[in-house]
Amino acid sequence: MKKQTTEPDVYEQVKDKILSGTVNIGEKLVTQQLADYLGVSRTPVREALARLESEGLVIRGANQGYSVRRLTLKDATSLFEARMVIEVANAKFAASRAGNAALSAMQNKLAEASRHLSANELGAFQKAARGFHQLIATSTENEQLQRMFNQINDMVILFGITLIRSSPARAQEIERENQRIFQAIQAGDATRAAEAMQGHLNCAYDHFKRSIPGLAIALDLEPIAATGDYA
Repeated sequence: MKKQTTEPDVYEQVKDKILSGTVNIGEKLVTQQLADYLGVSRTPVREALARLESEGLVIRGANQGYSVRRLTLKDATSLFEARMVIEVANAKFAASRAGNAALSAMQNKLAEASRHLSANELGAFQKAARGFHQLIATSTENEQLQRMFNQINDMVILFGITLIRSSPARAQEIERENQRIFQAIQAGDATRAAEAMQGHLNCAYDHFKRSIPGLAIALDLEPIAATGDYA
Protein backbone atom coordinates (compact mmCIF):
# COMPACT_ATOMS: atom_id res chain seq x y z
CA MET A 1 0.00 0.00 0.00
CA LYS A 2 1.31 3.44 -0.88
CA LYS A 3 2.01 5.92 1.87
CA GLN A 4 -0.29 8.92 1.74
CA THR A 5 2.03 11.86 1.32
CA THR A 6 1.10 15.39 0.31
CA GLU A 7 3.31 17.13 -2.23
CA PRO A 8 4.71 19.74 0.23
CA ASP A 9 6.00 16.85 2.36
CA VAL A 10 8.01 15.25 -0.44
CA TYR A 11 11.07 17.49 -0.14
CA GLU A 12 11.22 17.06 3.65
CA GLN A 13 10.80 13.29 3.50
CA VAL A 14 13.44 12.77 0.81
CA LYS A 15 15.81 15.07 2.71
CA ASP A 16 15.16 13.18 5.93
CA LYS A 17 16.01 9.86 4.25
CA ILE A 18 19.37 11.37 3.28
CA LEU A 19 20.24 13.12 6.55
CA SER A 20 19.13 10.21 8.73
CA GLY A 21 21.54 7.91 6.92
CA THR A 22 18.71 5.76 5.56
CA VAL A 23 20.17 6.41 2.13
CA ASN A 24 23.94 5.98 1.95
CA ILE A 25 26.41 8.42 0.49
CA GLY A 26 26.83 7.70 -3.22
CA GLU A 27 23.58 5.72 -3.40
CA LYS A 28 21.37 6.35 -6.41
CA LEU A 29 17.98 7.98 -5.87
CA VAL A 30 15.49 6.47 -8.29
CA THR A 31 12.63 8.89 -8.97
CA GLN A 32 10.00 6.25 -9.60
CA GLN A 33 10.92 4.23 -6.51
CA LEU A 34 10.71 7.34 -4.32
CA ALA A 35 7.38 8.30 -5.91
CA ASP A 36 5.97 4.83 -5.27
CA TYR A 37 7.17 4.87 -1.66
CA LEU A 38 5.74 8.31 -0.95
CA GLY A 39 2.52 7.75 -2.90
CA VAL A 40 2.94 10.73 -5.19
CA SER A 41 3.64 11.36 -8.85
CA ARG A 42 7.18 11.68 -10.16
CA THR A 43 6.89 15.46 -10.63
CA PRO A 44 7.15 16.53 -6.94
CA VAL A 45 9.97 14.00 -6.45
CA ARG A 46 11.90 15.51 -9.36
CA GLU A 47 11.29 18.98 -7.92
CA ALA A 48 12.51 17.84 -4.50
CA LEU A 49 15.65 16.31 -5.97
CA ALA A 50 16.38 19.48 -7.97
CA ARG A 51 16.06 21.52 -4.78
CA LEU A 52 18.34 19.14 -2.89
CA GLU A 53 20.85 19.43 -5.72
CA SER A 54 20.86 23.22 -5.34
CA GLU A 55 21.56 22.71 -1.63
CA GLY A 56 24.49 20.40 -2.34
CA LEU A 57 23.06 17.21 -0.84
CA VAL A 58 22.60 15.32 -4.11
CA ILE A 59 24.28 15.42 -7.48
CA ARG A 60 22.93 14.70 -10.94
CA GLY A 61 24.79 12.23 -13.10
CA ALA A 62 25.36 12.17 -16.83
CA ASN A 63 22.20 10.09 -17.32
CA GLN A 64 20.19 12.78 -15.45
CA GLY A 65 19.74 10.46 -12.46
CA TYR A 66 20.55 11.62 -8.93
CA SER A 67 22.68 10.20 -6.13
CA VAL A 68 23.59 11.31 -2.62
CA ARG A 69 26.61 13.57 -2.81
CA ARG A 70 30.06 12.13 -2.20
CA LEU A 71 32.50 14.34 -0.34
CA THR A 72 36.04 15.06 -1.42
CA LEU A 73 38.75 15.57 1.17
CA LYS A 74 38.75 19.21 0.12
CA ASP A 75 34.99 19.40 0.77
CA ALA A 76 35.44 17.98 4.25
CA THR A 77 38.29 20.34 5.11
CA SER A 78 36.36 23.35 3.80
CA LEU A 79 33.41 22.34 5.95
CA PHE A 80 35.56 22.26 9.08
CA GLU A 81 37.05 25.64 8.24
CA ALA A 82 33.59 27.17 7.77
CA ARG A 83 32.42 25.71 11.06
CA MET A 84 35.42 27.18 12.86
CA VAL A 85 34.43 30.66 11.74
CA ILE A 86 30.64 30.41 12.14
CA GLU A 87 30.16 28.17 15.15
CA VAL A 88 32.87 29.70 17.33
CA ALA A 89 31.23 33.10 16.76
CA ASN A 90 27.82 31.56 17.54
CA ALA A 91 29.04 30.24 20.90
CA LYS A 92 30.60 33.57 21.82
CA PHE A 93 27.46 35.59 21.11
CA ALA A 94 25.09 32.99 22.57
CA ALA A 95 26.93 33.23 25.89
CA SER A 96 26.13 36.93 25.99
CA ARG A 97 22.58 36.77 24.64
CA ALA A 98 20.91 33.45 25.47
CA GLY A 99 17.99 33.88 27.86
CA ASN A 100 16.49 31.38 30.27
CA ALA A 101 14.13 29.91 27.68
CA ALA A 102 16.98 29.35 25.23
CA LEU A 103 19.17 27.78 27.90
CA SER A 104 16.35 25.46 28.92
CA ALA A 105 15.83 24.42 25.29
CA MET A 106 19.56 23.69 24.92
CA GLN A 107 19.57 21.61 28.10
CA ASN A 108 16.54 19.63 26.91
CA LYS A 109 18.15 19.00 23.54
CA LEU A 110 21.33 17.72 25.19
CA ALA A 111 19.23 15.41 27.38
CA GLU A 112 17.49 14.13 24.24
CA ALA A 113 20.85 13.47 22.60
CA SER A 114 22.02 11.61 25.69
CA ARG A 115 18.95 9.36 25.66
CA HIS A 116 19.56 8.47 22.03
CA LEU A 117 23.21 7.75 22.72
CA SER A 118 22.32 5.48 25.63
CA ALA A 119 20.01 3.57 23.30
CA ASN A 120 22.77 3.41 20.65
CA GLU A 121 20.56 5.35 18.24
CA LEU A 122 23.43 7.12 16.51
CA GLY A 123 21.41 8.76 13.74
CA ALA A 124 18.97 10.26 16.24
CA PHE A 125 21.89 11.27 18.49
CA GLN A 126 23.55 13.11 15.62
CA LYS A 127 20.31 14.92 14.78
CA ALA A 128 19.77 15.98 18.41
CA ALA A 129 23.41 17.06 18.80
CA ARG A 130 23.11 19.27 15.75
CA GLY A 131 19.82 20.54 17.13
CA PHE A 132 21.79 21.80 20.13
CA HIS A 133 24.12 23.70 17.80
CA GLN A 134 21.08 25.06 15.95
CA LEU A 135 19.75 26.45 19.23
CA ILE A 136 23.11 28.11 19.86
CA ALA A 137 22.89 29.76 16.44
CA THR A 138 19.36 30.96 17.12
CA SER A 139 20.44 32.39 20.48
CA THR A 140 22.92 34.74 18.81
CA GLU A 141 19.98 36.87 17.62
CA ASN A 142 22.12 37.48 14.53
CA GLU A 143 20.25 36.65 11.34
CA GLN A 144 23.37 36.64 9.20
CA LEU A 145 25.12 34.09 11.42
CA GLN A 146 21.97 31.97 11.53
CA ARG A 147 21.72 32.03 7.75
CA MET A 148 25.36 30.98 7.35
CA PHE A 149 24.91 28.23 9.93
CA ASN A 150 21.87 26.89 8.10
CA GLN A 151 23.78 26.85 4.83
CA ILE A 152 26.35 24.39 6.17
CA ASN A 153 24.35 22.47 8.75
CA ASP A 154 22.85 19.88 6.40
CA MET A 155 26.30 19.04 5.06
CA VAL A 156 27.59 18.69 8.63
CA ILE A 157 24.77 16.21 9.38
CA LEU A 158 25.36 14.28 6.14
CA PHE A 159 29.06 14.00 6.89
CA GLY A 160 28.69 13.48 10.61
CA ILE A 161 26.29 10.55 10.67
CA THR A 162 28.62 8.42 8.58
CA LEU A 163 31.65 9.54 10.59
CA ILE A 164 29.95 8.55 13.85
CA ARG A 165 28.79 5.21 12.48
CA SER A 166 32.32 4.42 11.39
CA SER A 167 33.63 5.31 14.88
CA PRO A 168 30.84 5.16 17.52
CA ALA A 169 33.21 6.17 20.34
CA ARG A 170 33.31 9.65 18.83
CA ALA A 171 29.66 10.14 19.85
CA GLN A 172 30.60 9.95 23.53
CA GLU A 173 33.30 12.56 22.99
CA ILE A 174 30.80 14.82 21.24
CA GLU A 175 28.42 14.51 24.17
CA ARG A 176 31.13 15.62 26.63
CA GLU A 177 32.29 18.46 24.39
CA ASN A 178 28.74 19.75 23.92
CA GLN A 179 28.24 19.73 27.69
CA ARG A 180 31.34 21.91 28.11
CA ILE A 181 30.04 24.33 25.49
CA PHE A 182 26.66 24.52 27.21
CA GLN A 183 28.17 25.07 30.65
CA ALA A 184 30.18 28.03 29.34
CA ILE A 185 27.14 29.53 27.59
CA GLN A 186 25.02 29.00 30.71
CA ALA A 187 27.65 30.78 32.78
CA GLY A 188 27.57 33.72 30.37
CA ASP A 189 31.32 33.34 29.73
CA ALA A 190 31.78 34.32 26.09
CA THR A 191 35.52 33.64 26.03
CA ARG A 192 35.17 30.17 27.55
CA ALA A 193 32.23 29.36 25.27
CA ALA A 194 34.24 30.27 22.17
CA GLU A 195 37.21 28.24 23.43
CA ALA A 196 34.98 25.24 24.18
CA MET A 197 33.48 25.38 20.70
CA GLN A 198 36.90 25.74 19.10
CA GLY A 199 38.13 22.77 21.12
CA HIS A 200 35.13 20.73 19.99
CA LEU A 201 35.81 21.50 16.34
CA ASN A 202 39.54 20.85 16.69
CA CYS A 203 38.77 17.44 18.21
CA ALA A 204 36.34 16.70 15.39
CA TYR A 205 38.89 17.64 12.75
CA ASP A 206 41.70 15.67 14.42
CA HIS A 207 39.41 12.64 14.63
CA PHE A 208 38.52 13.05 10.96
CA LYS A 209 42.16 13.13 9.91
CA ARG A 210 42.92 9.99 11.91
CA SER A 211 39.92 8.27 10.34
CA ILE A 212 40.67 9.09 6.69
CA PRO A 213 41.76 5.53 5.66
CA GLY A 214 38.48 4.03 6.86
CA LEU A 215 36.39 6.97 5.74
CA ALA A 216 37.65 6.64 2.19
CA ILE A 217 35.51 3.50 2.11
CA ALA A 218 32.69 4.48 4.47
CA LEU A 219 32.15 7.91 2.90
CA ASP A 220 33.31 7.16 -0.64
CA LEU A 221 35.62 10.16 -0.26
CA GLU A 222 36.93 11.22 -3.62
CA PRO A 223 40.68 11.88 -3.56
CA ILE A 224 42.33 15.21 -4.28
CA ALA A 225 45.93 15.92 -5.14
CA ALA A 226 48.21 15.41 -2.13
CA THR A 227 49.11 18.70 -0.46
CA GLY A 228 50.49 17.52 2.85
CA ASP A 229 47.47 18.97 4.68
CA TYR A 230 46.34 15.54 5.82
CA ALA A 231 49.59 14.21 7.24
